[in-house]
Amino acid sequence: QPLSVRAWELRFSGAQAAALDQRGYPYFSGEWNEEFFPGYGSSWATYHGTIGILYEMSRTTGTLVHKPAGTVRTFAQAIDHQLTSSVANLMTLATNATKVVSDHAASRQAAAEQAADGPVRAWVVPADPRHPGRVDDFAAHLEGLGIAVHSLQDEARVRDLFDIRTGAKSSPTLSAGALLVRLDQPAAPMIHALLDPHVPMETTFLQEEREYREKGKGGRLYEVTAWSLLLARGPEAHWTGRIPGGDWARWSEPAAAPVAQLDDAYLSVLIDGDTDSAPAALADLLQRGVVVRVAEKPMSVGGRKFRRGALLIRREGNIDNLTSILNEIATTHGVVLTPATSSRTDNGGPDLGGRLVDPLVAPRVGVLTGAPVSTTGYGSIWHLLDQDLNLRFSGLDISHFGRTDLARFNVLIFPAISGSPGVYRDLIGLGGMESLRNWVAAGGTAIGVGTGAKMLASLESNLVATSFRGQAIDQYPSPVWSLTAAEVRDIAQLSSTGILLDETGAEIAGKGRYDIAPILGDGARPFAKGYDQGHPLTSKPVPLTSWLKPTPKTTTPEELLLVHQGVDARLRGFMPRGALLRVDLHDESWLTFGLDETATVMFRSDDCLIAEPPATTVARFPAIDRMHLGGLLWPEAAARMSGTAYAVREAVGRGQVILFASAPTFRRWMTESERMFVNAVLMGPGLGTRWTAAW
Repeated sequence: QPLSVRAWELRFSGAQAAALDQRGYPYFSGEWNEEFFPGYGSSWATYHGTIGILYEMSRTTGTLVHKPAGTVRTFAQAIDHQLTSSVANLMTLATNATKVVSDHAASRQAAAEQAADGPVRAWVVPADPRHPGRVDDFAAHLEGLGIAVHSLQDEARVRDLFDIRTGAKSSPTLSAGALLVRLDQPAAPMIHALLDPHVPMETTFLQEEREYREKGKGGRLYEVTAWSLLLARGPEAHWTGRIPGGDWARWSEPAAAPVAQLDDAYLSVLIDGDTDSAPAALADLLQRGVVVRVAEKPMSVGGRKFRRGALLIRREGNIDNLTSILNEIATTHGVVLTPATSSRTDNGGPDLGGRLVDPLVAPRVGVLTGAPVSTTGYGSIWHLLDQDLNLRFSGLDISHFGRTDLARFNVLIFPAISGSPGVYRDLIGLGGMESLRNWVAAGGTAIGVGTGAKMLASLESNLVATSFRGQAIDQYPSPVWSLTAAEVRDIAQLSSTGILLDETGAEIAGKGRYDIAPILGDGARPFAKGYDQGHPLTSKPVPLTSWLKPTPKTTTPEELLLVHQGVDARLRGFMPRGALLRVDLHDESWLTFGLDETATVMFRSDDCLIAEPPATTVARFPAIDRMHLGGLLWPEAAARMSGTAYAVREAVGRGQVILFASAPTFRRWMTESERMFVNAVLMGPGLGTRWTAAW
């Protein structure tokens, strides 16, 4: 943040405080909202080199609010507070307009000059033939934010690139269409905020955060701690400390390529399932009544290679106007239609008429909504299904679930709620839960997200064997990577149980050990260089029972379970508020069609999934040293999560339950986890269930 911006923030807020004082209104400043996340209205302005000031107050929603101290806040008072603040800021701006504008221009010029000498000089995004259009969509997004993007005009070899995910150094040959985002431009602070995989926090804040959590006061964080667009959107990306050579020109929107049309000379048609437009095309096809199949294995047709997940439309047994519909689909969604005049594929791959191309069933989707379903959780699912896929679905009021005719649906989505899994079950009701179990066993696909997944996986729901770690602590106790048990007790809330002794019998003195360093992945580590992150733990994760040895012993299994649950509750307090993490993907699951061996997920939950065969672990958190990509990840959380699942699919009778430990559609940010969710919705009724075709 330029010094001039900070100076202006103090001047504006000082004038605002004086205006509030004159009216006799109490206020406070700096007690919350860490201004870390660039999505705030105030921080967004600051990253652009302008003056960002956030002022809020208790909401009245047009009524009266009775405050704990006994005062009553009226709607008129709320309006007057806001008006007083706004007028004060406008008066300050009017008085200092010329200087504000000149300082703004100077700060943006200084940002460009400083970035020219920084360790990160540019970001490079190679062209991506597997996902055509993704790189250009990314460039258009950045340009819309006022960030200059350049495109490579001809093939060129570049030196000293560092992978955003692994930190690996390479000197690849880039093909035309690669993107270059230079930091030596006025938008440099915004580029760092939006593209860097990791934005480090100051050690003082990290220590405060740990102290809050150790003492049971929650946390200081108000928002997610990672948001890199490069990690969220999924493209390959590299940073470099030099401006790469090659013929780079300012990016411009490419002209739309002509869409080839089918004639009648085909037996089957294939659509590449990897493209970002394939899901919307599939939803359109299924809703038009087209019979679509999907390839379980890679294949080659007419010299073109298709990965697993390719869509196949056979002429035999399909609707009468198939050719015209396929041409409309190609024009609307920009997918390439590859006709095949034989069912025999190239190079001995699976044939188009065989059993390795499975028929899909059109989804009939219901999504639970209504209080207390998370409005943002439901909203992201609605936006994905309605705006991106144009897929018809029904919003089902959770309070009326027990009276809903579930036979109308073959997919039910359970978003997160503001409450516990028990509250979820109570709202659905005993009869509703029984109907749900019967519906799944008969061939339905139930998809749970966050609290919705916890409800479906809870022991009380009696639906699946998969569970969350917090529910299975007796069978799968979490490893502990933290301070010693005695140190934790020493720095937590005051207790009065006598002198605490460690294993050697020596009295333990208070240490105030809140300076534990968070976990940094190889790709994120360079971006924390020069920032004190605290002291890394020198120990290794240990079994929970070993960690507890120095503490008082229990006498019964029931007492031991309570102790284990208490330890796990503390560990859950360190789970990510919102971090970008790597997951390893099941390379044979249909839920990972369109994806690579790994994916990036936004994890924002206090628990993770425990699953054993025959349940399928679709996405699993890797070893600790490979997990972190960006954001705040404490050692306690890394040890607790490593080897557990982000996404699980489990068969139930003729149906299935698909669980996501954290929202795959979070704010519509995450391209790769959304693809798993979309596969669940569009392909689940055909691939994951056993059904009988209508006669």
